Amino acid sequence: MNVTPFAINPLPYNELEQTKTDHSNFLDNYNFIKPNLPEDFYFLLFLNQVLFDIDILDLEDFLYFQIENSNNPSRLFKILELKVIPEFENILNNPIFLQENIKRGAEKDLDHGFFITDNTVYHESINIHVFKHKSFFSSFNSSLPKRLEIIRNALAQSDSSINSEVLNWKGKPAHLAFIIGELIDNGYIDPPLHNSGDINYSAVARQILQSFNFEESPSDVTLRKYSNPDDEKNQEVREKFKKNGLTIPHSKMI
Repeated sequence: MNVTPFAINPLPYNELEQTKTDHSNFLDNYNFIKPNLPEDFYFLLFLNQVLFDIDILDLEDFLYFQIENSNNPSRLFKILELKVIPEFENILNNPIFLQENIKRGAEKDLDHGFFITDNTVYHESINIHVFKHKSFFSSFNSSLPKRLEIIRNALAQSDSSINSEVLNWKGKPAHLAFIIGELIDNGYIDPPLHNSGDINYSAVARQILQSFNFEESPSDVTLRKYSNPDDEKNQEVREKFKKNGLTIPHSKMI
């Protein structure tokens, strides 16, 4: 599965009902496509959403949903600032009219609009050239400057809010995850739970990412492993902390 900070529907697209009854702000999940999707596919899918597919009246809600449900919001902010906005401006300022079908020369058609050329998977409409072609037409182009403004505002407001409310962690992310796990295990923090009542360590990892800035953004997988006392990664760090004299007593003992 592609590792991405975008919020992707946990249910694969090919398992969804043909007619969706309610709007979802997740990106559709195409990880079932084989051979594997190109690394930038979900970036392009996100770009297609903000450029064309999301109604402009719903765009702000879509952006905030993606930020709030990202497994790595710090990285998502960087992508918005350093990739989405510059590519958006490129498409807006450089419209083209395609003379040929983007699928010309395709070696094999796949399901759901995908095709293979030179052993690489592409999508017939999720493509920068197609985006520039769409922006050539006034029906699309007229709304693009306002869409760009909405993205800039959402990024500025969310980034300002996050940066003013989170702490800067200077140590290793694994150490922070371990400490948070210990605070949970010893009754200092009420953790998010699964429906079964078990601790949801994936949600713990996301909350750590949303609550701290890191010099190098860790993955939610790393934070999940180190915060879970049943994981061997957690046990490795536990031994190092014990050797250096750090233990956390249960909250009821002090």
